[in-house]
Amino acid sequence: MPDVSDQDHETRTRILLVDDAADCLSALSRLFEMSGFEVATACDGRSAIGLLDTDFKPEIVFTDLMLPDIDGLKVATAARAHAVPVVVLATGAAAFDPDQIEATGVVDLVLIKPLAFRKILSELNRVLAERRGNPECGRGSTVG
Repeated sequence: MPDVSDQDHETRTRILLVDDAADCLSALSRLFEMSGFEVATACDGRSAIGLLDTDFKPEIVFTDLMLPDIDGLKVATAARAHAVPVVVLATGAAAFDPDQIEATGVVDLVLIKPLAFRKILSELNRVLAERRGNPECGRGSTVG
């Protein structure tokens, strides 16, 4: 886990969290911030896409699939256009096909909720490490 005391605003990894469930968004945001990350949040897809074009410049996006305005895959497509890796956070009970999501080519990883935060951090670090070494690495994995 990163040590917050050693990191300033300029060096902390920036995460964009997108989820319409306020409790999930708040909990994940706080956990990431306590772990040393800089976090921006959006409760819908259009707001998330708007944040991609701001000075925040996320280094990774975590998005829910089912958002109130546009689906998470549209958010993923927009993030990919900015060369930002995407992790989909999908509810285990949701009716979706992980293989179909992975086949889009715009998602680096699918995580099935509920999931321990330690596992989310582990996968976040793996995706970022793979992307920094090879932009094609990490695509299409499902964990849950």
